[in-house]
Amino acid sequence: MYGDHMVKNNTGTNADKKNNRSASELLTVAAEMYRDRGFGRATLTPKIQKRLGVKRGDAVLIDFDGKKEVAVVEDGYLKDRKNDYVRLDTEIRNLLEIVIGEQILVSKPKIAEAASIKMHAVLRRPRFIPVETDWSSIIKSKFANRYVLNNSKVNLNMGMVGLKMRVVGVTPKIPNAAYRITENTNIVCLTALEY
Repeated sequence: MYGDHMVKNNTGTNADKKNNRSASELLTVAAEMYRDRGFGRATLTPKIQKRLGVKRGDAVLIDFDGKKEVAVVEDGYLKDRKNDYVRLDTEIRNLLEIVIGEQILVSKPKIAEAASIKMHAVLRRPRFIPVETDWSSIIKSKFANRYVLNNSKVNLNMGMVGLKMRVVGVTPKIPNAAYRITENTNIVCLTALEY
């Protein structure tokens, strides 16, 4: 149903390309397929990936009404090859409050490896989770090789319990960069009093 939407493309100007700025695409959002759920993925066709200069596993910046998040590129499905739209998983759509059929701006961000990330829980104390839980190791195991932005939200889904964390500080500080979480990233989870 959503594959029939008309899509407007904005691939940047020649001046942008000369200045090594990444191209951007204005794309219509379609529902994710089953295999894409819960991994922070943006499924793009090879044609769109080529225009953006990204490939499978790279990060793309999703911009919707001034709210930004980072998604990991996944290859599009065969049936999507004729359509220019992006399939976003529920996690990204919920974080940015995007409804299927809306238009978003997708671009290639600057990438930096995060040396240290500070986060705090959006909710003060989640139900059913012990206070002494080691959030740093949980975040590192669930988000290894994923990307975050400074001031972005992270969803931790652990069965029936979900927790939203907000990134409140990243080092090194690079303007407009997407940070990759690695096994060497130091993750500090602040309490409400520390923040």
